Amino acid sequence: MRTAILESDVDRTDEVGQLAKSFTSMASQLQTSFAGYQPIQVGVGVHFGHMMVGIVGEAERMQGDAFSDNVNLASRLESLTKL
Repeated sequence: MRTAILESDVDRTDEVGQLAKSFTSMASQLQTSFAGYQPIQVGVGVHFGHMMVGIVGEAERMQGDAFSDNVNLASRLESLTKL
């Protein structure tokens, strides 16, 4: 699973929807190009809201992460595409 976080102080609902459509279109084109291989499955979950974004972990093992109910909801929406 891949995650994208878009920062903005303005409403970009239309742009995010267009991004999701473009992503699924590209996956469909790839599927056509690689006919005969295992199918590509794409799921997109989109939600807007405040979150905390930062670096977590120890000195030897640090990573970027995002925390909030909004992040959890977007993840659950994406999970629903797998049903």
